[in-house]
Amino acid sequence: MYLKKLYQSIIFIYVSFQKKMKYLKINLIYFFSTEKIIALQKIIQATSGFATLILVTHYLKPDEQGYFYTMGSLISGYIIFELGLSTYILQRSAEISNKLNIKKLQNINDINSNNYLLALVDWIYNYYIKIALITIIVLLPIGFYVLSNVQTAIGIKDWIFPWILMVLSVGASITTIGFMALLEGIGLIRNVYTIRIIHNLIGSIICWLLIFNNLAFYALAAPFLVTTIVCYVWLYKNFNNLFVIRLNHKIFDISNELKSQIGHTSSILFAEYIYLNTPIILAFYYINPIYAGEIGLIIRMANVWGAVSMSSLTAKYPKIIENISNNLKGFAKIIFLAEFKKFILIYTCGSLMLILVKYFYSYNNFTSRMPDIMQILLILSSYLLYHSSNLFITYLRAVGIRASIQIYIGIFSYFLFSILFVYFSLDNTIFPILFIFLFSLIYSIHKFIKF
Repeated sequence: MYLKKLYQSIIFIYVSFQKKMKYLKINLIYFFSTEKIIALQKIIQATSGFATLILVTHYLKPDEQGYFYTMGSLISGYIIFELGLSTYILQRSAEISNKLNIKKLQNINDINSNNYLLALVDWIYNYYIKIALITIIVLLPIGFYVLSNVQTAIGIKDWIFPWILMVLSVGASITTIGFMALLEGIGLIRNVYTIRIIHNLIGSIICWLLIFNNLAFYALAAPFLVTTIVCYVWLYKNFNNLFVIRLNHKIFDISNELKSQIGHTSSILFAEYIYLNTPIILAFYYINPIYAGEIGLIIRMANVWGAVSMSSLTAKYPKIIENISNNLKGFAKIIFLAEFKKFILIYTCGSLMLILVKYFYSYNNFTSRMPDIMQILLILSSYLLYHSSNLFITYLRAVGIRASIQIYIGIFSYFLFSILFVYFSLDNTIFPILFIFLFSLIYSIHKFIKF
């Protein structure tokens, strides 16, 4: 009954929003350039994330905050099962779109003229359904094991149903990833990011309402549920042919081609997941939920501010890739370096502001939920090096260079972090990792300059 009402509310908000856009003739697709829409989506996502962090510290108790961030970290495991193939799908469909010359939304029917793209659609349809089922089957018992092995005032009845709903929601949302990547790749970037802005806004509003009404654990499922509903409503309305195309693609067997990318992309995602999420899970399991809540808050803030800092660079990536594909690597480097400097400046300024706020307002309700200043400084510094290294690795991948050594360094350092975290304090754990990240960044810059 509650799910039915939630579904109806999401549809009502989405339809009302669409009608209002049409009535006022305000459409992001026509009013903003691709770069601005991408940057706007990243900023909205980060801003809504920061607002959620503030609401969590205000409306949740310290141990509830720990459960909130631990459940969020556990559910983020879906990125491991997706294996990062959406990035490869985007790249391959972009190469095909150049041949098809798909520039506008109404030309999507040209997709029927290319067997490879049809094979890709068919593969996406089958692959992501399997991944969704695997994700649900694996995450449900893992979450139950972690959350039920900690003795607190919060009982199983408080989190079991939200956890089940969350896992089912994320499983459903996974099935949209491939199709959205495909459409973005064939040139509908502004359309895809407009839809992402819509479901980010709707999902955030519903999430906040649930937190207001003491249903914070259910709030974690809202973004995934909204993403699923909004994306499928949009896909069925505009690209129904994607779901009826069935192809016996004997000539184009793309499964081996896509599987060949799994080892590279999955290792990167696995390493990232370990560092970004396991500290919270380990703190929850081995120490206590309150400390997990403190660590979770500052890690989420580092991620949010990192997304804001990188929004301009992220928006410029289509132009960077375009220059690289046109063999204008010099121009691509100039754009990348200019945007990278912006990222460093914005991230550093934001980090300093956070440290100053913690220092001068340490007894504020928000700052009192954070770890001490030294731990904040170490976490923010490690994320600066982490994001910087990843940005260079992303650029190197765009020019066709696989920075394998960074992957191995990343996996080693993330596992080392997990092991040390269990036996030592956060300070003593992060400090050696900083040097590993620094080495990875220096190596990435060396490869960047060389090529």
